[in-house]
Amino acid sequence: MKCKKTKKEIFGFDGEVDIELSFDNSNESKTACQFYKFTDITFFVEEGIINIEKTFTDEVMDTYLDCEFFPNLSVRILSPYVTDLLDEDKKSEKIILKEDNSDFWDYGSDQEYWAGRTSNKENADWYDKNLEPIYKSLSVYPIAGGWDFLVSMGHSDSLSEVIDVDYPETTEIPFYEIILKATSGKYRGYMSLNFKDIKDNSNLLKAIESRLYENQEYEWSEYPPFRNTSFLNIYNNGIQAIEKSSALYPDDADAYLNDMFYLLNNKRTDELVELFIKASSELSISDFDENMKWNDICVEKGYTNFKELIEKEFNTEELKIIGEKIMKLLVKNAEAEEN
Repeated sequence: MKCKKTKKEIFGFDGEVDIELSFDNSNESKTACQFYKFTDITFFVEEGIINIEKTFTDEVMDTYLDCEFFPNLSVRILSPYVTDLLDEDKKSEKIILKEDNSDFWDYGSDQEYWAGRTSNKENADWYDKNLEPIYKSLSVYPIAGGWDFLVSMGHSDSLSEVIDVDYPETTEIPFYEIILKATSGKYRGYMSLNFKDIKDNSNLLKAIESRLYENQEYEWSEYPPFRNTSFLNIYNNGIQAIEKSSALYPDDADAYLNDMFYLLNNKRTDELVELFIKASSELSISDFDENMKWNDICVEKGYTNFKELIEKEFNTEELKIIGEKIMKLLVKNAEAEEN
């Protein structure tokens, strides 16, 4: 990259160089995002509307995980060889370092239109492509020996599928986890970098992202979000929601099976016995045997009865002990029913 006025090389300059940042795409749409993962959160819904104060308590806001996402990043370099700030040759042409011009970002200036696109899932292709790296950066439960995104996510919906605003109700919806998106605005302005070790655009991108991700120098305009936001903003920016199905459907064996697989796949094994203590008050092994004929995961794995599932899924020393406890709970309940 050469200075427009002096033709001197700027890459490799031994000193501080100012750059002008932009996170917009070619349509000038703002694309910088933050994604937030909340674990074990209960949404308090009153007549179809999320009660923000009850849901996002101090305790909840102290435990979330977040990651930043910059699908578009471009810069203009201010030449260190030109001292006159008003000189039109001081600033370089735009250098595009990252670019994403997908339809996902074409929401224009109408925020309600943007919200509508999200809830109507018209941007599903973008999520399919980008949700995995987002989720991996947020997860604290990677699977041993590798990462299986679909297995880890389990039974997930968008928040708009969980809360149906067309049929408003007052209820509490517990989630194992939920991922929300915020686009409240990243600080856009100038960044100063030492260009001594920056030899090309790749080096420049790495240096910029390091500053953006690791420092608090370039903050978001609202941090943390959701405490002082609207129901519509949260509702339309809920991109994944994993319900505690058994809490919503306490007499449904399918709900317990889905919760069990989620807890197993995400290494939350200490919660499994408690799950089936609750199940044993409503269900017996025969209920699970019957349900396994149509539970999607059991059908995919070829399990025909609950005992087989326990033997194959609870296959470590720790899990075998847990599996035995679960079987005793359900057997005891079955015996009680017979008597």
